[in-house]
Amino acid sequence: MSTILEKANELGKMINDDEKFIVYNAAKNNYMANEELQNLIGKFNLLRVSLGNETDKETRNEQKIEELKSELDELYTKVNEYPEMVALTKASGEFEELINSVYGAINFYISGEESSCGSGCSGCSGGCGH
Repeated sequence: MSTILEKANELGKMINDDEKFIVYNAAKNNYMANEELQNLIGKFNLLRVSLGNETDKETRNEQKIEELKSELDELYTKVNEYPEMVALTKASGEFEELINSVYGAINFYISGEESSCGSGCSGCSGGCGH
């Protein structure tokens, strides 16, 4: 195995052991384990398909479209109030920041270009909002 692949495997293991990944994985497992939440998400997805089907019809029923939109909005709010969803959203964002930083650091050495937060905030050009 080449040194580069060895280092990539080492990096993968380090990411796997990182607290942000551990928290993300736990949040994802809790999210998936909540049957009530999964049922609501399933219902949300079915409503979204129904809305798409209704809006694609030649003769659209605007009242039905509005009812479906209203139901979707209510379900969206309900789903996003579940603690498991809140935790997953937060953990996912934090883990994504870590991964983007890693990609940015690697990209810098490949292309010589700095991304806005690729290697942490010390070299930031301010585009990320931190």
